[in-house]
Parts: sequence; C-alpha cells; structure tokens
Amino acid sequence: MNGILTIIPTFQDEILSLGVDSLSQQTFDKILKDVTSKHKLIDQNFYVGGFSIGGSCAIKYAQNSNIKPIAVFAIDPPLDFERFYNSAKRDIRLSKESVASQENIYMIDRLEKETGGNPLTHLAQYYNISPYSFTDTTQTEIKKLINVPLRIYTEPDINWWLKQRGADFTSMNATECSAMINELNRLGNQNAELITTENKGYRKPDNRTSAFLGIVDNDEIIKWLLMQK
Repeated sequence: MNGILTIIPTFQDEILSLGVDSLSQQTFDKILKDVTSKHKLIDQNFYVGGFSIGGSCAIKYAQNSNIKPIAVFAIDPPLDFERFYNSAKRDIRLSKESVASQENIYMIDRLEKETGGNPLTHLAQYYNISPYSFTDTTQTEIKKLINVPLRIYTEPDINWWLKQRGADFTSMNATECSAMINELNRLGNQNAELITTENKGYRKPDNRTSAFLGIVDNDEIIKWLLMQK
C-alpha cells in the first residue's frame, strides 16, 4: 500500500514476547537487516511502529538502533516498566487470588527475570528496558528520540476502565504516553505528538476493549509517515 513494504516480525517468544528485552531487540534488528539486504532497500526510508507491547518494541528499537527510522508510531504502548511492575503488583493485591490477572502475574515474573529483580533493587535495569521512565531524571532513553518524529495513540477512557476493569489512571498506559510526549516536546522535539481518541476502542461495534488498533485512522497515519523526511 502506497509503495510501503510492510514487515510483521515474529520473535522467539511469539505472543509472549516482552519486545523491549535484548533478545527481542536483537531479533528485530536481524529481521530488518535481512529484509533490507534481500530486497535491496539500502538507503530507503523506513518506519517502525506497533500496537501495545509491539509499540514498546518499536520505540525501544528507535532509541538504540544505529540507523534511526524516519518516523515511529505506537498504539497504547506500555512505556514505563517500573510503573507497570508496581501497578501489576497493586492490582494483584486488590484482587482476590482467584481473579488476579494472569497477564499481570506473567509480566511481574518476566520483568524480574529480565532485570534481575524488582524496581527497588534493580531500578537501573528498569530504566534500561523502559522506553520512558517517569522517575529517571536524566531522561537518558527519551533523549535518543529528540530528532525522531513520533506519534503515540491512546484512548484514555477512564470511566470504562473503572467500571469494566476495576482500574484507574495508575494502571493505564495513557499516563506515561502523555508524560513521554510532554518531556520530548520540552526537550525540543516538536514532532512528537499524542493522539487521543474517543469511542473508537472496539473490536466489533458492540464489543468494547481497553485498547485496539481501531483507534487509528489508517489513511491518516500513512499520510503522516510519508510526509516525514
């Protein structure tokens, strides 16, 4: 579409991939280099983007790759894994054992495995894997994106979260998405944007979900990507 070759990578952990871990990042880099070589795409513009943890993966790749993408987009990505860890712990504490989120249980175990511990004991490691960290006053990771066009999409429907998931702003990716864009703007990146939507987070017309690809206007984002230089 529009002359854009689209690559949808599959990592070693498939749907359980953390995306921001070193092995996933290395695999992503290898896939992109293989495709670039196979299709003779050297010196062509390229963009990275993704949904949820895929968006986290894309932003982390843009931060650490030697060759920066022309632009990056992410759809409701978790960005601050210190926040994510503490939020998941709180959610489990507030839930009955029988209804505790299996995703939260898995993510806590996975983050402890990747970092060597929890944020209290291994905060530097959480800063390292997080595309954005609210408590990192050095702004080390986001400074790598000062010159990279970035769009983050989110639908912060707090009342839906409260009623349907028993969650609040501390559990939502929208909080850190807005904080990251704010800090990038203050650092001088005026091409970093937060796009918020209303009543678009549906899988089907009658099936609301906390986040979904449907919040993005496909034609509009392709137009935005092609405008970047």
